[in-house]
Amino acid sequence: MTEPLLLLYDEIFLKHETDSLEHGSRLQAIVGELKEYGLWEKVPRRRPRQASRSEVLLAHPHEYLEALQAFCAAGGGVWAEDTVVDRDTYDVALRAVGAVLDGIDAVMKGVYHRALALVRPPGHHAAALRGGGFCVLNNLAIGANYARQEYWLNRIAILDWDAHHGNGLQSFFYSDSEVLYISLHQDGLYPYTGWATETGDERGKGFNINIPLPKDTGDTGYYYAMHKIILPVLEQFQPQLLLVAAGYDAHFADPLSSLALTSEGFGQLAKMIKPWPLVAALEGGYDPATVGHAVAATVAVWGELPVAVTDPAAPPYAPVRPTQRLRIDDAWQIQKKYWRL
Repeated sequence: MTEPLLLLYDEIFLKHETDSLEHGSRLQAIVGELKEYGLWEKVPRRRPRQASRSEVLLAHPHEYLEALQAFCAAGGGVWAEDTVVDRDTYDVALRAVGAVLDGIDAVMKGVYHRALALVRPPGHHAAALRGGGFCVLNNLAIGANYARQEYWLNRIAILDWDAHHGNGLQSFFYSDSEVLYISLHQDGLYPYTGWATETGDERGKGFNINIPLPKDTGDTGYYYAMHKIILPVLEQFQPQLLLVAAGYDAHFADPLSSLALTSEGFGQLAKMIKPWPLVAALEGGYDPATVGHAVAATVAVWGELPVAVTDPAAPPYAPVRPTQRLRIDDAWQIQKKYWRL
């Protein structure tokens, strides 16, 4: 019988010291809340393997890996913009990639419907030859290419709900019609990319969807974007595998965004995409008091467990304003050229 959800986690992810908001206490908070809600004991867990060099080469060239390994071995330091590494980072990053690949294997072999890799460092800002935004290796880009190589997939969708645009993910598949990239992100945040007019190039035209959102979008604004654009597109594309860049920094308490999503809202997003075989990897989420609740809401839905998750504090009131609908409708108008919307 196929199980609903597999969690992939290793305490090695608590290493990789950064002196930034992206640190091991994020994962400690997440694991703590999963235990508090009784989810940690109910959902199967696995310690992931370390990805091989040949697997990482599916997205990053040899010279990048050589430079990263040598830099970490020398003690680390500032590797890229907003990205600090230490002596452990190279091995930790390989384990994060391995978690995604193990999740893909588990789902594609029919053992689990879904997998969630609770990893760090995150990956969606990393391009082929550079890191950035706390990211070193692009976990999901490697995962997408691995799924194509190992399982002969030609319809992979990536849904990136991190508050920041996944410029690295976009760069890998911008001219590719086999990988559909969709990003919901706050307009004007780092890395200052992800315009609605960035729709792909050459064979990939129409397979890159950016939905920049204004601040205070809130749950109802996200639901509007999902039903107006994302769910109809996924229904038409019919992905053989859905990869999720699961950032939780769109939460109303997060210090790095102003999107005002609640933990219940994250649970609803998880429910909307539940029908597809999916593998998710942790990206952002930087408020230790709330990130665990948001992840728990996701785990409860994907694990098909009747657990009610609530935020520790009341969210701000965030109605759908005309300006929010207009921004989403702008993206809808652009995507109507490529999809039946």
